[in-house]
Amino acid sequence: MLIKSNLKLHQVIAITWKVDLVMLLLCTAAHFTDVHLVPEIDIPGLLPSLIGTALAFFIGFNNNHSYGRWWEARMIWGALVNDCRSWARFLLAYASVPEGMTKEEVDAMLEKMVRRQIAFVHALKTSLQKSNNKEYEHYLTQEELNEVKMYS
Repeated sequence: MLIKSNLKLHQVIAITWKVDLVMLLLCTAAHFTDVHLVPEIDIPGLLPSLIGTALAFFIGFNNNHSYGRWWEARMIWGALVNDCRSWARFLLAYASVPEGMTKEEVDAMLEKMVRRQIAFVHALKTSLQKSNNKEYEHYLTQEELNEVKMYS
């Protein structure tokens, strides 16, 4: 995907020169083989174009399928994040102080629950991206971190 709208030719060459060089070498080798090594074999022009068209359809369908799966995963991830936010909002808005607890104890429990939820979303993102980001550690206590580090 191109980000800039004013991409210059030298920028394109700087990005793609390795692939361009490989393609040029392969085309040169194919031409040399066709003209000098096996000139008696004549391949009709229809055959490569037919194979190329079939290959283009195959790649196009695969790309479309891959994009569909990516989009579905993105929608699921967005719904998960929105559900986590909604859960935290409802928790903070509708939690009441039960008998036998003080408001400070309830507030501490609510903060702990919300922080765990935030840590869960960050840890899940890190796991799905297969990265080594430890951003979720900021939201957990040391005891919780020791418990979490026992699992992958």
